[in-house]
Amino acid sequence: MIRALSADEAVASAGKLADFLLDCIAGGASVSFMLDFSRAEAMAYWRSIATEVGAGRRVLFAAGDVDVRRHVDLLQGAALSLARSSLPT
Repeated sequence: MIRALSADEAVASAGKLADFLLDCIAGGASVSFMLDFSRAEAMAYWRSIATEVGAGRRVLFAAGDVDVRRHVDLLQGAALSLARSSLPT
């Protein structure tokens, strides 16, 4: 299932999102980050994205399994898409 994450879900998933991003970087994916990007930097990045989501300036989509409490468990290798531009006002 692909769906938009809320700001709270993005904060709660920051560790998994950071691990996913670092795995992509290590695998050579062209995602605008270099190999020396640390986990702390990745966590800070996702927290900043969560702030943008909360302010309504970005939408964060995640693919994974959704449990009955509507929490997203991101799967390794799942597709992740981030709206990089501001949403229209």
